[in-house]
Amino acid sequence: GPPLPVRNRRPAAKVHPLGAPGRKKLQDVLVDRKVPRDDRDAVPIVTTQTGDIVWVAGQVLADPFRVTPLTKSVVVLTLRR
Repeated sequence: GPPLPVRNRRPAAKVHPLGAPGRKKLQDVLVDRKVPRDDRDAVPIVTTQTGDIVWVAGQVLADPFRVTPLTKSVVVLTLRR
């Protein structure tokens, strides 16, 4: 498939965390996960070509991209620090 762009966070970005009932501000996810304020802009954000957040690296997977019984293929992403 097409490449998955990696970017930094942007103002007002939202993600639907795995298992959560709906979308949440990325800022709130990072605060809830206790990511230090100074580190938040350095967290890599993996997106689709259209800008939908797939993975907040090392923090949370987006629910729409979870593996289900209907999944035919997967991409394994690894964060190295």
